[in-house]
Amino acid sequence: MLHKNFKSANTYIFALIFSVALFLGANVTGCGTSGKAGPFVIPTVEPTQEPTVEPTDEPTVEPTEEPTVEPTDEPTGEPTDEPTGEPTVEPTDEPTVEPTDEPSVEPTDDPSVEPTDDPSVVPDYEEVELTGFTYDPDSDDVVFDKNSVLAYLGYTGEYEETEKTFFGHLYKDGQEVTKLEIPETFEKEGKTYKITGIANYALYGCNLLVSVVIPDGVTSIGEGAFFLGESITSLTIPDSVASIGEGAFYGCASLTAVNLPPNLETIDDFAFYGCKSLTSVTIPDSVTHLGEEAFDVCDSLTSITWNGTKYTDPDAFNKDVKDAGIANMDVWVVE
Repeated sequence: MLHKNFKSANTYIFALIFSVALFLGANVTGCGTSGKAGPFVIPTVEPTQEPTVEPTDEPTVEPTEEPTVEPTDEPTGEPTDEPTGEPTVEPTDEPTVEPTDEPSVEPTDDPSVEPTDDPSVVPDYEEVELTGFTYDPDSDDVVFDKNSVLAYLGYTGEYEETEKTFFGHLYKDGQEVTKLEIPETFEKEGKTYKITGIANYALYGCNLLVSVVIPDGVTSIGEGAFFLGESITSLTIPDSVASIGEGAFYGCASLTAVNLPPNLETIDDFAFYGCKSLTSVTIPDSVTHLGEEAFDVCDSLTSITWNGTKYTDPDAFNKDVKDAGIANMDVWVVE
């Protein structure tokens, strides 16, 4: 009986607790709604899916595809093809060709051709001295150089010495040369050479020479170049000669007249010593040096004209040229 009552009491308590719990759960869960769980779940899902998916798909895809493709194709292709092709070709062809052809040809024809035609400034010419005989003052030996310019030009030479004198014989084609015309240029092994000087002793002792023509372009006549050219009566010295070396015409006893070039600067010692047939000499104002006894033993010399004055008195001439500083010793000496 007691057990039955206890069981009934337990059953009643359990039912009461369950009813209270159910009542409390329904009110807490619903939060003032109908009390069902459904309305609490639905509002959470709908706002989360709709605003997140829709704005992400639409604004991201559309602006990215349209503005990127369209402005890249249109502005890039058109401005690149049109302005790049036209301005590059036109200014290059027109302004570059015209000024190059016109200014280059005109100044080249006028100022440049004249000095270029002058062989003295053409770089393809090699300047050389006329060589022939050689003289060794130590041994007193004179020989004809087989490798000289005269040898290349077809000349041969022999030197003969006697008790009274010595001879330098110059031959061409087996014949003694009495008239020598020195060429201005010559060719050798495909190269052009220009004669700009007469070497020392080049025609030493060639006393059978009667006339000599020195070409234009020669600037110097070396020491003893025509030493003892006793038979020379005609001598052509070009305006290009600036210096006459020591004893260059020593002993040219048949030389009656000599025209010294207007640009001559130097007449060295004994240049015309023994020139017994010279009657008069005109020394250009360009001369800055007169050597010792340059006109010594010139027995027929009666006058020297220098600096606008004609001198007949050797002493007066010697004094004036020394006072002018172009001579240190007597130049015109009468024995």
